[in-house]
Amino acid sequence: MSSSKRRSLFKGLFGRKEASQPSGTVSDSISTAAAASTLEGSGASTAASAASANASGSENSAAALRNIEKASQELHTYFQEEGNSDASLSSLALKRSRWVEKVQAYSNSSFDGCQLSEFPLDIYQRRLIKLAALSATKVYAKPGSESLFFGDFKAIGEPSKINADRFTGSVKAVTVQQYAINEANNSSGNVLVVAIRGSVSTHDWMINLNDGVGAPITDSFMGCDEQGNQYQAHTGFLACSKAVKSTLVDHIYNQICDTNVESGTRLNSKSMLLFTGHSAGGAVAAMLYAHFTKCGFPSDDKSKSQTLKNAFSSINCITFGAPPITTRPLLASSPDSICISIVNDGDPVPRADSEYIPRLLQLFCGPMNKTRTSFKLPPRLFFNAGQVIITLIKDEELLFLCPNESGDGSLADTVMGDKRAHSMKVYVKRVGLQT
Repeated sequence: MSSSKRRSLFKGLFGRKEASQPSGTVSDSISTAAAASTLEGSGASTAASAASANASGSENSAAALRNIEKASQELHTYFQEEGNSDASLSSLALKRSRWVEKVQAYSNSSFDGCQLSEFPLDIYQRRLIKLAALSATKVYAKPGSESLFFGDFKAIGEPSKINADRFTGSVKAVTVQQYAINEANNSSGNVLVVAIRGSVSTHDWMINLNDGVGAPITDSFMGCDEQGNQYQAHTGFLACSKAVKSTLVDHIYNQICDTNVESGTRLNSKSMLLFTGHSAGGAVAAMLYAHFTKCGFPSDDKSKSQTLKNAFSSINCITFGAPPITTRPLLASSPDSICISIVNDGDPVPRADSEYIPRLLQLFCGPMNKTRTSFKLPPRLFFNAGQVIITLIKDEELLFLCPNESGDGSLADTVMGDKRAHSMKVYVKRVGLQT
């Protein structure tokens, strides 16, 4: 099969855009990634110009193409092994491959029915999750997001925004906004939210697919783990985190100073700092959280660094549908810090790496399972940041569950093959935000 046909297969699987889904869903995202593969052909001049402007853009493009090509080649091999006489299976056939039913035909398709314990969330933590979901949605700046509201918090002042680098994709769009609890007696302090936008462009998905080609980068950016070892991280997300760090420090500092002046509160009245994001935005948010909790707020202005060091009562991170980022779990920096990854049951992105995606493609393209057996998944290459919390609707009740470490009911052994579950709209509904 030619490379163009293999790309067509890859795009056909994920290219259908559900009418009810917003941009930023898996169907949008992975079809965009597949479109990036056309850089091999007529779009090569665009890739070349990006490379000349920014070396990291070139590296992301090359790594993305390698992973896409690897996935499509494995699909080709799979068809040959199965004796498929129609190796040029059309995109239309793939779209009608009954992928939802095929996933559900396996015993490990979902967390539903697994023996899992509920995650203990107090009222304030549930409030923070809703505020994070609100912020992770609004940073996309899509029509309709302005109607979202959460009455427990009110915004203070105007948001500070960092625009995305549309040419290389190395900087994702960021919004920094301070909120106060909408109560007469606010003893908890304000919350400064840093929301990083997820994937909306071809360059974004080049970065997402640049996982180091089997050799994650070892770097000091996120500090060290409990054993004193530097983390090995996803190359593309790490590059994004580094690219925005210095600018973000300035925006956080300005928000702290401006909102304290506007609200009349003392500068030493400490706020909570909360990082959040959906999908790839969540991955970058988690890396920035690790950097600022373990490395502080480095700046050429020592006064600024000292102010920020003492500005926050705690630094926290709440992500939605974020992909895995490190070869060892990235844990909360302290017992007082919150670091959680909210994952909808079925969302494939929190499991996605260069080994998982081709395996999922095989499931979609393969025959229907008739025996209700378990679908074998490859070992995880990367792990999610913080405590993973699975959201599951059971008997019309929303449950926040702790996945098992291994085996039945674990993230490693659950197929997670429903791309519709990745939509931020679904996450918003799951956490109870009003529209």
